[in-house]
Amino acid sequence: MKALISIVIIVVMFLAARNIVQRWNEVERRQNGPVTPPKVVAPPVLPGLPDRMEEPLQEAIKKGPPAVRAFLDKYASHIQDPRLGDVELDYAVSINRSDLAEARQIYKAVKARTPANSPLIPRLEKLRSTYE
Repeated sequence: MKALISIVIIVVMFLAARNIVQRWNEVERRQNGPVTPPKVVAPPVLPGLPDRMEEPLQEAIKKGPPAVRAFLDKYASHIQDPRLGDVELDYAVSINRSDLAEARQIYKAVKARTPANSPLIPRLEKLRSTYE
Protein backbone atom coordinates (compact mmCIF):
# COMPACT_ATOMS: atom_id res chain seq x y z
CA MET A 1 0.00 0.00 0.00
CA LYS A 2 2.85 2.40 0.84
CA ALA A 3 4.43 1.71 -2.54
CA LEU A 4 1.18 2.48 -4.36
CA ILE A 5 0.76 5.76 -2.48
CA SER A 6 4.39 6.67 -3.23
CA ILE A 7 3.89 5.97 -6.94
CA VAL A 8 0.69 8.07 -7.03
CA ILE A 9 2.47 10.96 -5.26
CA ILE A 10 5.38 10.79 -7.72
CA VAL A 11 3.03 10.74 -10.73
CA VAL A 12 1.02 13.69 -9.38
CA MET A 13 4.22 15.68 -8.72
CA PHE A 14 5.48 14.91 -12.24
CA LEU A 15 2.22 16.06 -13.83
CA ALA A 16 2.17 19.22 -11.70
CA ALA A 17 5.75 20.05 -12.64
CA ARG A 18 5.02 19.47 -16.32
CA ASN A 19 1.97 21.75 -16.10
CA ILE A 20 4.01 24.49 -14.40
CA VAL A 21 6.71 24.30 -17.10
CA GLN A 22 4.08 24.50 -19.87
CA ARG A 23 2.46 27.56 -18.30
CA TRP A 24 5.86 29.20 -17.81
CA ASN A 25 6.69 28.70 -21.50
CA GLU A 26 3.30 30.11 -22.49
CA VAL A 27 3.84 33.24 -20.39
CA GLU A 28 7.32 33.72 -21.89
CA ARG A 29 5.90 33.42 -25.41
CA ARG A 30 3.29 36.06 -24.64
CA GLN A 31 5.85 38.45 -23.17
CA ASN A 32 8.44 37.98 -25.93
CA GLY A 33 5.92 38.25 -28.75
CA PRO A 34 5.63 35.83 -31.63
CA VAL A 35 8.48 33.41 -32.14
CA THR A 36 8.32 33.64 -35.91
CA PRO A 37 9.43 36.92 -37.46
CA PRO A 38 6.66 39.03 -38.95
CA LYS A 39 6.07 38.73 -42.65
CA VAL A 40 7.72 41.39 -44.73
CA VAL A 41 5.12 43.02 -46.89
CA ALA A 42 6.41 44.77 -49.96
CA PRO A 43 5.15 48.32 -50.19
CA PRO A 44 3.05 49.17 -53.19
CA VAL A 45 5.18 50.37 -56.04
CA LEU A 46 4.36 53.96 -56.75
CA PRO A 47 4.73 55.40 -60.25
CA GLY A 48 7.56 57.72 -61.14
CA LEU A 49 10.67 55.53 -61.08
CA PRO A 50 11.98 54.27 -64.42
CA ASP A 51 12.39 50.49 -64.53
CA ARG A 52 16.11 50.73 -65.21
CA MET A 53 16.58 52.61 -61.92
CA GLU A 54 14.86 50.09 -59.66
CA GLU A 55 17.94 47.90 -59.29
CA PRO A 56 20.34 50.77 -58.40
CA LEU A 57 17.79 52.02 -55.88
CA GLN A 58 17.54 48.62 -54.20
CA GLU A 59 21.33 48.37 -54.05
CA ALA A 60 21.52 51.81 -52.46
CA ILE A 61 18.88 50.84 -49.89
CA LYS A 62 20.88 47.73 -48.98
CA LYS A 63 24.06 49.81 -48.52
CA GLY A 64 22.39 52.25 -46.14
CA PRO A 65 21.46 55.92 -45.80
CA PRO A 66 24.67 57.43 -47.27
CA ALA A 67 24.21 55.37 -50.44
CA VAL A 68 20.54 56.39 -50.68
CA ARG A 69 21.56 60.06 -50.33
CA ALA A 70 24.14 59.61 -53.10
CA PHE A 71 21.50 57.89 -55.26
CA LEU A 72 19.07 60.76 -54.71
CA ASP A 73 21.73 63.36 -55.46
CA LYS A 74 22.61 61.61 -58.69
CA TYR A 75 19.20 60.49 -59.99
CA ALA A 76 16.52 62.68 -58.36
CA SER A 77 16.05 64.60 -61.59
CA HIS A 78 15.08 61.34 -63.34
CA ILE A 79 12.54 60.27 -60.71
CA GLN A 80 9.07 61.79 -60.48
CA ASP A 81 6.62 62.09 -57.64
CA PRO A 82 5.06 60.20 -55.93
CA ARG A 83 7.93 57.70 -56.02
CA LEU A 84 10.54 60.40 -55.45
CA GLY A 85 8.71 61.54 -52.34
CA ASP A 86 8.41 57.96 -51.16
CA VAL A 87 12.15 57.33 -51.52
CA GLU A 88 12.94 60.64 -49.81
CA LEU A 89 10.64 59.78 -46.91
CA ASP A 90 12.34 56.38 -46.60
CA TYR A 91 15.66 58.19 -46.44
CA ALA A 92 14.34 60.66 -43.85
CA VAL A 93 13.10 57.83 -41.64
CA SER A 94 16.46 56.04 -41.93
CA ILE A 95 18.42 59.13 -40.80
CA ASN A 96 15.92 60.16 -38.14
CA ARG A 97 18.24 59.29 -35.23
CA SER A 98 21.46 60.55 -36.73
CA ASP A 99 20.26 63.83 -38.30
CA LEU A 100 16.79 64.88 -37.23
CA ALA A 101 17.16 68.37 -38.71
CA GLU A 102 17.81 67.01 -42.21
CA ALA A 103 14.99 64.49 -41.83
CA ARG A 104 12.59 67.31 -40.93
CA GLN A 105 13.81 69.39 -43.87
CA ILE A 106 13.20 66.49 -46.28
CA TYR A 107 9.74 65.87 -44.79
CA LYS A 108 8.78 69.53 -45.22
CA ALA A 109 10.05 69.60 -48.81
CA VAL A 110 8.08 66.47 -49.72
CA LYS A 111 4.96 67.77 -47.98
CA ALA A 112 5.20 71.14 -49.74
CA ARG A 113 5.22 69.62 -53.21
CA THR A 114 2.70 66.81 -52.57
CA PRO A 115 -0.82 67.47 -53.88
CA ALA A 116 -3.86 66.63 -51.74
CA ASN A 117 -4.83 63.62 -53.89
CA SER A 118 -1.37 62.00 -53.80
CA PRO A 119 -0.95 58.41 -52.56
CA LEU A 120 1.74 59.81 -50.20
CA ILE A 121 -0.77 61.75 -48.09
CA PRO A 122 -1.49 58.87 -45.63
CA ARG A 123 2.23 58.36 -45.07
CA LEU A 124 2.81 62.09 -44.59
CA GLU A 125 0.00 62.20 -42.04
CA LYS A 126 1.51 59.23 -40.22
CA LEU A 127 4.92 60.93 -40.03
CA ARG A 128 3.56 64.38 -39.16
CA SER A 129 3.90 64.02 -35.38
CA THR A 130 7.55 63.01 -35.76
CA TYR A 131 8.71 65.76 -38.11
CA GLU A 132 6.58 68.80 -37.30
